[in-house]
Amino acid sequence: MRLNASLDRQARELQALRRLVGIHTGSEGLEAILSTAVRAFAEALGCAKVCVLLHDEERDVLLAQRSAVGIKASVLDAICLPIDDITIAGAVLRTGAAVVSNDAASDSWVDTYLRDSLGIEQFVAVPLVAHGSPMGVLLAIDPARNFFDDEDVELAVNVAGYVTAALTSGRAHEQDRAMVHQLREIDHTKSDFISMLAHELKGPMTTVLGFSHMLQGDSIPQERRSEVLEIISREVSRLSRLVSDLLDMSRMEAGSVNYSFEAVDVAEITDSILRVHPSLASKHLVTSDIPRDLPRVKADPDRLRQALINLLTNATRYSESGTLVTIDAEVIDEPEGPRVCLSVKDEGIGISDEDKIKVFSKFVMLEKPNWVTKGTGLGLYITKGIVESHGGRIWVESEQGSGSIFRMTLLPARQSSDSRRRRRRR
Repeated sequence: MRLNASLDRQARELQALRRLVGIHTGSEGLEAILSTAVRAFAEALGCAKVCVLLHDEERDVLLAQRSAVGIKASVLDAICLPIDDITIAGAVLRTGAAVVSNDAASDSWVDTYLRDSLGIEQFVAVPLVAHGSPMGVLLAIDPARNFFDDEDVELAVNVAGYVTAALTSGRAHEQDRAMVHQLREIDHTKSDFISMLAHELKGPMTTVLGFSHMLQGDSIPQERRSEVLEIISREVSRLSRLVSDLLDMSRMEAGSVNYSFEAVDVAEITDSILRVHPSLASKHLVTSDIPRDLPRVKADPDRLRQALINLLTNATRYSESGTLVTIDAEVIDEPEGPRVCLSVKDEGIGISDEDKIKVFSKFVMLEKPNWVTKGTGLGLYITKGIVESHGGRIWVESEQGSGSIFRMTLLPARQSSDSRRRRRRR
């Protein structure tokens, strides 16, 4: 009987290892790898329950994976264990050593959370470690023989090695696939941008060249010449803005933008924008509700002006003629201290939750109605770079069809000066 049991056990172990070797040499996704691994592990050890907890590096927690044997998905979804907490899995991951208990109810060192949530009576837990970095924990629970021996622990460690190799391979394949997808997206975005750039350059250049030839040939009546010259000037300005955006993008990515910070009155900057750029309010009702007692901000006035013009241009571009665009500001409390928050609110087409993530990326041009004029896809990207270089942050609040509010924070000039004095005193 013992010989038959031993042979049966060896056969199950060899079958499990053969399956694990198969997934190690393949290119399956992580879910398929884990599913095969836990089934092979359960068969090899004759366990009723097996699960894998993987390390989420960003949150520094162990998360139970859906690929498991004998455990409900609702139970697995609820398991989220901080690495530093005193738990079986956390201890295994930190120490890199396997642990076993054949009487989980009586062993005082077994944490009650995992024991109760998974219904553990006996278990063996082994670490998944790749190149010295912890990946997770493999947990086998309640064997058919009601105990784990040293051979079971040795087998569990060996199986964990194969699982680790398979997971490493699977993650590498997923990263490769993600990289290929990202490169395709970049290539697609680049192609769209080149197409847009060609169109943006060709339009004004065609207009300027056409009217220039007409002026040279005296085919335009004298009373229309000033109108034509105004059109030429407007198209040249459009080309100039396009070139400036491209240069700003290049300088920002090279880290070569120079800033001259000083105490700036936001209300004065806003008033000057509306005075010098009346075209921003030519088709919309643009109002400034900035309090006159608002603290000055620490900013480069030219770059702050550029950021606000970009936000106003965006607001008027994506809202219909005759609608309201409002600029306002207030002091808000943030964890780092008070900040001046500037807002540009429109009554336009709004932005979906999905597009909110992309809106500050370069070359991104969202779906829009035919009446919306095309842009370069650089304005908000440049604005984000300016705001972050000022130590602030920028975000959008919007619902599709209900307008948008773009908000950005800046450091109050007085606070900046006071904080420098405090640092010197220390």
